[in-house]
Amino acid sequence: MIERLIYGLQNGKLVTIDDVQSGLSCGCVCPNCKSKLIAKKGNIREHHFAHINNNDCFWRGESLIHLKSKEIISNSRTIKLPKLIWSYNPEILIFDEVTITIDKVTLERKVNDFIPDIIIESKGRKLLIEIIYSHGVNNIKYRKIRKTDIPAIGINVKDIVNSLFKEKDYFFNSNKFKTELINSAKYKFWIYNPELIKLRKILKSKYAERHVIQTLKSNNVFFDDMIYSEYCPIAKRTWQSGILKGESYAKLYEDCENCKYYLGRDEYEIIGCNSGVVIDKKPAIYCIGHLGSPFDLDIRNVINKHKKKIRQNKS
Repeated sequence: MIERLIYGLQNGKLVTIDDVQSGLSCGCVCPNCKSKLIAKKGNIREHHFAHINNNDCFWRGESLIHLKSKEIISNSRTIKLPKLIWSYNPEILIFDEVTITIDKVTLERKVNDFIPDIIIESKGRKLLIEIIYSHGVNNIKYRKIRKTDIPAIGINVKDIVNSLFKEKDYFFNSNKFKTELINSAKYKFWIYNPELIKLRKILKSKYAERHVIQTLKSNNVFFDDMIYSEYCPIAKRTWQSGILKGESYAKLYEDCENCKYYLGRDEYEIIGCNSGVVIDKKPAIYCIGHLGSPFDLDIRNVINKHKKKIRQNKS
């Protein structure tokens, strides 16, 4: 993890701790609060800057890395996108890694009620990019992204920086950070892709079973409530005690949402009501696990047919 301040401003120019003399003679100020820094370059601890007076500044370079990432992508003419995977075990691939051209870049412009870090336009299509450092994509942000119905990827820039810092490579002095950010898909992932949602809808309409979600309340302040599917056809977990001992279940976030047989969920169902008023809430997931592993071949067939349609629409 990056815990120490290794950047400073010297005469308005960004420098690393290795670029300056030790002590106050470094002549640097904090990029965030602009207060004076001291360069600590001893023989025991990792070299770093420290504030002389301002103890309230918690600058650790996160904003700088965000800005630098946006700058690099804005000035690039291409970017590599990650694979779109249906499942990893076995791997069922929807699309392989691909490099796209960048025709236009817009930074932090509102789309509906969401402000992405970057919007890329390529051949008339848009792509949203989120620069991930300390905060990932929570459910609220995901819903906002999904509402835009625009493909979105995340880039784990903190992981890139950490991997380079192990080699004492402070990426501003080399092209390694840029190479990982633009030409590699190692630290990128799909947050949302409409094609995956379309495939789930196709499979859901033909094959899915509906399993009700339950919530097991926790009285312990250190544990969240457990949300689980009351039945799991591939028996991810089994109850070890109580009246349900021996029966299968699956945790929603840990098991279902990472499972190749998961096709999404709904929040409630209207039951026996002519007026349209919700009288019985029954959250549920949609699952094709009852079809078992041999169905992987059928999933591939559906994916291949869907990909052919996409190619035909593009041509």
